[in-house]
Amino acid sequence: MNRHVKFTHVVVAVFASALAWQPGCSFLSVTPAPVGQSPSPLPQATAPCTRRMAAPVWDTIGAAGIGAFGLLTASVGLAWRDNEAMSSQPSWDPEPDYVAANTALTLGIGALVLAAVTGASAVYGYHTVHECRTLYPVPPRMPRHSQPRWLPPPTAGP
Repeated sequence: MNRHVKFTHVVVAVFASALAWQPGCSFLSVTPAPVGQSPSPLPQATAPCTRRMAAPVWDTIGAAGIGAFGLLTASVGLAWRDNEAMSSQPSWDPEPDYVAANTALTLGIGALVLAAVTGASAVYGYHTVHECRTLYPVPPRMPRHSQPRWLPPPTAGP
């Protein structure tokens, strides 16, 4: 087996294992609201579902970064492949060497698939958190300037 083909298989195997464990934070950590609940009119301190937007925001950032990497890598692979096909080949090599181009293209397409899964996780997370916040409103925070200030202890009178 050619050295480049072995390297390609290793790269694809590593990337496939990364796809297997990274389905998105929101799929794993966001808890949906209980089914059949009516909206609560008053804000509640605790809720049986997730009201924090941290997981969907991280999924969005991850999907954007991974998607940009995938687009860049796939476009480099396509350009490299076209360049190999158009270059003059020696007479003893009837087919161009597509191993490096195919590796870049495979990584790019894999990254785009991972970005799609992570983006779907972000959409699921935003939708689930919105439903939870609708059923269980978040209590309003007290503005920082209106919090009670420290007062010195009273002194003994004259």
